[in-house]
Amino acid sequence: MPADENRFGTGLDDVGAFIRRHALRLAVFTTIGASAAFAATFIMRPLWQAQVTVQNGQLYWMTSTGPTMVNIEPPARTVDRLKVATFQDTVLKQLKLPLNEGVSPETDLIRRSFEVRLLRNSDLIELAVRGYSPADASHVLQQYVRNLAEEHASLAKPTLDRLSEDMRQVEADLSGARARQAELERREQERSRTSIAGKFSENVLLDNMVNSTAADIRLLQQRKNTLQEQLNPERTFNTRVIGETVVSRDPVFPKRPLFAVSGGLIGLVLGLIYCALRGDRIKSHRRKM
Repeated sequence: MPADENRFGTGLDDVGAFIRRHALRLAVFTTIGASAAFAATFIMRPLWQAQVTVQNGQLYWMTSTGPTMVNIEPPARTVDRLKVATFQDTVLKQLKLPLNEGVSPETDLIRRSFEVRLLRNSDLIELAVRGYSPADASHVLQQYVRNLAEEHASLAKPTLDRLSEDMRQVEADLSGARARQAELERREQERSRTSIAGKFSENVLLDNMVNSTAADIRLLQQRKNTLQEQLNPERTFNTRVIGETVVSRDPVFPKRPLFAVSGGLIGLVLGLIYCALRGDRIKSHRRKM
């Protein structure tokens, strides 16, 4: 047998002998570590996580190439907005929590646990935060969504105001055009009833006015239909929640099984170190004797 293989086999034999010799101590250390970690979870304050998905607000826009959907704000910029400290400060103020860290456990937890990410190939944004109760986690997350919706509403307001003003103007023009059309039709009917032929030029002028008014009405109606399509809440809307806010049924922290396993591993490592040091001390004592 080669020397390297011989040494490798001897090394494994030594490890096996070491474990068998100290099996009881290692088991005790592992059990103590797991039990201590498991017991510690009953002292820690449990945390719940709330999660929600929002759809970035959009505007239905008419361009020279046809209709298109435009986000109120690019989704990536929205994610950056949510991460900005001033946005978080506004949320904390509205929750009536202090802004400085180390003053309130709730403030520290919100700053530490808030997460936001853009879902791949979409304008959907996922938000998550933790709280000391399911209600707290949900309340904080809803405040984030409200603040975001308010800021996006402010960004979209000038465009929506202009579209609404255009709609009011078109409706007023359309109402005026229909009134003119009604008056022209009344004149035509009156002319027909009285069998007054009138002058040729007057008849031509009246017919032209009727045709022109009808064309104006068609154009105004098309413009109104376009504006109605743009203002349709299914096409133009503010940032909104998709589905419902989901809150974990059980605390996400601490995870008792994970703590127990981690504590057991730490106890095992400490046991190995203790047994190794104890073995070295015994060997040293024997050599001195």
